[in-house]
Amino acid sequence: MLRATSPVPGKPELRTDRPTTTVSRCDGCPRVSRRSGIKLTVLWVPWAMVTMAGIDQASPTSSVFHLLLAASLWWSVLLTCHIILDGRWWLWLLPSLIPPPLLVAVPIVLSLAAFAVGFTASRPVLVLAACALAVTLPQSGLRLPVPRRAIPQNPIRNGIRIISWNTEHWNQRSGDTSAMYSYLRGLDADIYLLQEHCQLVNGKIRPISRAAELARAFSDFHLAIKGQLVTLSKLPVIDCPELGEEDLLRVDIRVGEADDVISIYNVHIQVPLLLGNPFAASFYREIRQRHVNRAAHFSELLHDLHMNSNAALVAGDLNASAVMVDSTRLRGVLCDAIYASGRILPWSWNARSRLLRLWRLDWVFLSPQLSVTNYEFLDPGGRSDHRAQRLILQPVISNKGRA
Repeated sequence: MLRATSPVPGKPELRTDRPTTTVSRCDGCPRVSRRSGIKLTVLWVPWAMVTMAGIDQASPTSSVFHLLLAASLWWSVLLTCHIILDGRWWLWLLPSLIPPPLLVAVPIVLSLAAFAVGFTASRPVLVLAACALAVTLPQSGLRLPVPRRAIPQNPIRNGIRIISWNTEHWNQRSGDTSAMYSYLRGLDADIYLLQEHCQLVNGKIRPISRAAELARAFSDFHLAIKGQLVTLSKLPVIDCPELGEEDLLRVDIRVGEADDVISIYNVHIQVPLLLGNPFAASFYREIRQRHVNRAAHFSELLHDLHMNSNAALVAGDLNASAVMVDSTRLRGVLCDAIYASGRILPWSWNARSRLLRLWRLDWVFLSPQLSVTNYEFLDPGGRSDHRAQRLILQPVISNKGRA
């Protein structure tokens, strides 16, 4: 159940008596724009046209060429399966966990090897590699050069400072929550969106209750807690609508002199799989159930965004990289705040391992009435395996309803 408190004297209590019901997707909810036909056309048609022109079998490097051609074909077939099966077949969650930069690295390696063999003899390999790169570059995790969004007119002075962070089971490793609260206060944010307000015991998630601690540490903030999600806001909170799925927390805040309302969504989508015995049937049953759970959460979130007339910001740990269609679900509806980041390869996980810093699992999305003037990922100093997201939000003053 949702627990919300108003520690600031004179500010209203939030309603917490709403029933929890799962909302089904309606006919008007946005659908994922896969563009599968276009991608498959770009991937295969140019290669087929080059191949029909003939392959130089008499080349002295034909054995190397055919090895490269086999590797290119294998990669293109894998991409074809990903285009068709990602998000549709639960077992495809496993191959979709690859590091996103691999989508760029493989075509580049194939192209360099093809040039080494000889341009004329290796044209089919080069065409396959180029087509594969064109199709998958948007899902590589690389920040493509895009024009920065204009800052809204009449912005709120200094903007709204927001921190979104997966605390890794509430900083369980150190066992010192007071140090974690000091770290958060030192970031000097107006809104904190925190995930994993829980602990891990013998591989199982166990609920905890730190409402009293939070009320003392953030006495000048509104506090809303729903399971393992915590939202803290200095700005006036006017409502906390209940969403049926457990790992979605929405808080509506009032900003600006015109009393505009922004819906802030704190999100933590379940991880696709847990490490286990791949030869056990329970391993695959767990993946299948998690696929169902993840789809339900995304559908609920998209439905609420569709029904919500307020400007909206969605932030948190989606446990989905740029490779996965799950991140596309929101990118097709809202704007990815990454345009305000200066990183070529933004990543948020794993903050503890240099070799695993290849995935961006934490995201920020915003509706057209909002803009971000600064967006960065912060080193948590060993407190979590996720980097914290920090951004400055600039709303349009007096927006009534989504454009």
